[in-house]
Amino acid sequence: MIFNNEFSLSLMLDKLSDINPDLIQDERFKSTLTLLLNVVESQQSEISSLKETNQALRDEINRLKGEQGKPKFNKKK
Repeated sequence: MIFNNEFSLSLMLDKLSDINPDLIQDERFKSTLTLLLNVVESQQSEISSLKETNQALRDEINRLKGEQGKPKFNKKK
């Protein structure tokens, strides 16, 4: 399944957070699932960080061109 927008990705990540590996009896499957969930979490964190860096670099390029950067809004709480 390919996610083409952040809304569907957010929904999928919410569903992943509902998974409880402790309820799985097969130890090999449980450890594999735990590992995969940790990888997904780590990659999502890295993607978020890279998106912020990418936007900052785009803003800097635009500033150097004499344009204005993307306006900054407070994050939702």
